[in-house]
Amino acid sequence: MRSTNDAFDQDVKRVLHENQMEDIPLDYLEDIERRLDLLEKKKKRRILAWFFAGFVLAVGMTFVLLNESRLSKSAVNLVSAHGSLGKNKHSKTKFEGKKVHAFSCNFPTDGYIAMQGDMREKRSVAALNSVIKKEMKNDAITSIPFASTVNQVVEKQTPTDLNISPYDQIPAVISDFDSTHSALSVQDSMRSEESITALLIPERATKTDLPKWTRTIGFFTGLSGVISSFHTDDPAWLAAVGSNEQKYREIRSTQERSTSSIDLSLRYRMAKNHLVLQTGFDFFEWGEQVQYDYSFAYDGVNRYSYLSIPMYVGYRQSFPSFEWGANFGCSVGHVLQQKGQYIQPDLVTLALEHARTWSYTGMAQFEFIYILDRYRFSIVPTYRMSIGNVVNSTFTKNRYYSLGLQMGIAFQF
Repeated sequence: MRSTNDAFDQDVKRVLHENQMEDIPLDYLEDIERRLDLLEKKKKRRILAWFFAGFVLAVGMTFVLLNESRLSKSAVNLVSAHGSLGKNKHSKTKFEGKKVHAFSCNFPTDGYIAMQGDMREKRSVAALNSVIKKEMKNDAITSIPFASTVNQVVEKQTPTDLNISPYDQIPAVISDFDSTHSALSVQDSMRSEESITALLIPERATKTDLPKWTRTIGFFTGLSGVISSFHTDDPAWLAAVGSNEQKYREIRSTQERSTSSIDLSLRYRMAKNHLVLQTGFDFFEWGEQVQYDYSFAYDGVNRYSYLSIPMYVGYRQSFPSFEWGANFGCSVGHVLQQKGQYIQPDLVTLALEHARTWSYTGMAQFEFIYILDRYRFSIVPTYRMSIGNVVNSTFTKNRYYSLGLQMGIAFQF
């Protein structure tokens, strides 16, 4: 019995061993995960592609609908213009209606029919009258007395020889009337086109464009060389200097040298035809470089900076992409830095001097401008001169001049 159980147990173990699943290889699992990731990315790309395609389609349909709406509005405006023209034309007909009446040609129809007794000619004349009335009704030509016109044509075409039948001249009369009516229709259509043009473009038809002020605002910067001018012709100064006058003049003239200034400008400009007006804010400096070497040695720079408001009046010559002009003006400036040091008449001491709180300056400029759309690129040679003494103490009386070059950009609005 035991052997039977052992055999059964062995059979069960063998079956279980055969059916036991092997472990899944690691590289196989990694490959499956990679494939699943790629599938997920493909799904996301498809969703993004469908979204992008839908967006492009929506934008395209919106553009088409807006374009059709714009075209329909243009068509409605054109039809409205034609309608108003028609109303004007009908109103004109009312005023001139006294001259317009239905008429019949003054043919000698009764006598001719009585003499010939041919009903075909009567029908032909009646047909001619109906054609003329129909043409008048359709075209509404109001200012031409048609009856007299047609009578003149008939009289012109009526034969003097009674042997020629007037009936034979009817085609010629119709032909002449058609040619006259065609010429009138052409003139009428030309007048209608001119009226429509005047309605659609009233400004061009009734107004002349006048020159306007152009306005720009710009920023300019540059450098200028400053020249100091020392004045020693005051009698009070000569009396105070005494015996050192000649040496003092020499030291001040040779050991006070020119310096440079940084120029900044914010300009508002108005121009019309050849006239230019400008204002804004200017920052500039006066001063000199000092290198005294006599009884003592001193090396320094005196700088007097000002913020001023200029006023310019100028002339310009403008071309499609280039402009040049000349500007003249003056400015009033307030001092920002006003301390400087100068040698005294005793030739052994330095004194602290102050520039004036308010300074007056005269200016002249040439301006060369390159135009690109609404932008203006400028090169501006500038001359500046102080009006009066900037430093005006007992022993120091200095005026200044400067010559420089500025460059800038401005925007027209």
